[in-house]
Amino acid sequence: MGGPATTEATAQLTVGAIQPNLAAAFNNVGITADTNPGAGNFDGYGNSWSEQALAEVGLLPGVTIGHDGVDYTWPTVPRGTADNAAGGAATVKLDGQSDRLGILGSGIGQAGGTITIHYTDGTTTDAQLTFPNWCCTGDPITGGADLVTTARYRNTPSGPANFGAGYRVFAQTIPIDPSKHVLALTLPTNTSVHIFAIGLGH
Repeated sequence: MGGPATTEATAQLTVGAIQPNLAAAFNNVGITADTNPGAGNFDGYGNSWSEQALAEVGLLPGVTIGHDGVDYTWPTVPRGTADNAAGGAATVKLDGQSDRLGILGSGIGQAGGTITIHYTDGTTTDAQLTFPNWCCTGDPITGGADLVTTARYRNTPSGPANFGAGYRVFAQTIPIDPSKHVLALTLPTNTSVHIFAIGLGH
């Protein structure tokens, strides 16, 4: 598990600065139907995850994914609309206590950035989030994230392609202070870090 990168510091958030949930911070269309691939642009070149390839490995809209003691909910938004947060540094609401925070996503290339965990007592903790490249099966997995699942192909702007290359979803688990109540999470600024879901451990 990747550890906090800095010591705690006092900070205050105004209610208006917090998005009500991660979906409110979605700013990238990363998943498309094989019949309408032109709607997506996960990697900056018009390529995207295939909804059908993800379904083959159980990633259906709204499904619960358990990994390392954290439950994630796969995005439920309609295809062709924003379904992940690519950087942006939005602050999104969380609510609970746990010894771990989990983040589900992928990178374009190995991609990282700083996240900030905000507690209700006004303190914060920074940590480093790093996801490996979404492609390919043979690429190394480094930076503290674990492989969750692999889809066997992706969509290009003209349709399904790259069969057998493997397009990967990762999770990184970050230790947090279990004695404190989590208020919110600030996402990285790096737009190559794509986040599909977040959760607190159980």
